[in-house]
Amino acid sequence: MSSFADLRLIVADLDGTLLDDEKQLDAGIVDVIKELEKRDIMFTLASGRNIHIMQPYLKELSLQLPFIANNGANMFQGDACIYEKSMESEELAFAFQQLQQQDIPCIAYTDDVVFTTTLQDARLQFFLNRLRGKTRMKQAVDYRDMLGHAIFKVVMVAKNANVMEPVLHTINAHCESLHAVRSEDDVYTITHVDATKGKTLVRLMELLHVQPKQTMVFGDNFNDATMFSTAGISVCMENGQSEVKEMADYIAKPNTEQGVSRFLKEYVLRYEILNLIKRFAG
Repeated sequence: MSSFADLRLIVADLDGTLLDDEKQLDAGIVDVIKELEKRDIMFTLASGRNIHIMQPYLKELSLQLPFIANNGANMFQGDACIYEKSMESEELAFAFQQLQQQDIPCIAYTDDVVFTTTLQDARLQFFLNRLRGKTRMKQAVDYRDMLGHAIFKVVMVAKNANVMEPVLHTINAHCESLHAVRSEDDVYTITHVDATKGKTLVRLMELLHVQPKQTMVFGDNFNDATMFSTAGISVCMENGQSEVKEMADYIAKPNTEQGVSRFLKEYVLRYEILNLIKRFAG
């Protein structure tokens, strides 16, 4: 585990981490980011969300740094995509076949259009409503019609984990280039195996000339696990999945109690102040 003294970059997940259960930003994070900047510590995001539904939070945070979207399938600098990893059609066809056999609806994301296989699932409709008016959508499309497009993320909703988990296992076992994972609650995603948050975090660190030991990450769910094994310091929220908590170096207060900003105030900013006092005292 790295030292707080080495910190140059902090990367936080959104849902379940920097957002409370009402999808509002941690109320203390804007002021904390300003204090971090005074100490030359950078702050950015790594989310499973599409850029279009990250935008309100990016604006609220006045984020200037590159950020990770779609579970690592994309990295953006402002509105410009600076990294993208789409999936291979042959293996994606196998994955779609598994979903179809279990009657699991999905949304598929490309650069310029979002496809959906159904309008009947209320949970997926919630995702579509958030995207409406922000990107082009094609609804009630057959799986086969999607395969001619460069798809970088597929989102599925399954209320029954006993149905979805074997499907994820089958996809991961048979498709070497795909990574199927649970993102939050009843939401699951498929991306390219090289498009995880952790692997795209490596690209981000290289871009910013930052080493793993100089990086801290915050997360709560399985799609954050690859960041935990990449960064020098990992912090899981108290509300996080138990398996993810076991991977973390630290546990922060829950997302409903401003866990990220409170942790940064107590451990990072306080550490910097104590260090300053020691230097002057010496």
